[in-house]
Amino acid sequence: ALGASFYKLNDLSRDELKTRLVDALAAYQTVNQRLRAMNPPQTLQPRHDAYVTAVRLFQESTLEMLRM
Repeated sequence: ALGASFYKLNDLSRDELKTRLVDALAAYQTVNQRLRAMNPPQTLQPRHDAYVTAVRLFQESTLEMLRM
């Protein structure tokens, strides 16, 4: 989101924005793999699920921005 703001303000080129988005997507995918490998205790499962959902939403928004 911050990269998109810089792009709109002409502080970031389209290529630079794409590079940042690709890097962010790779990071989100790595985090997602690590999260899915975890087996949190039952008491932390709701928080874990919320975090997994947040990462998925970041991935989806990044993919959508890359399509633009």
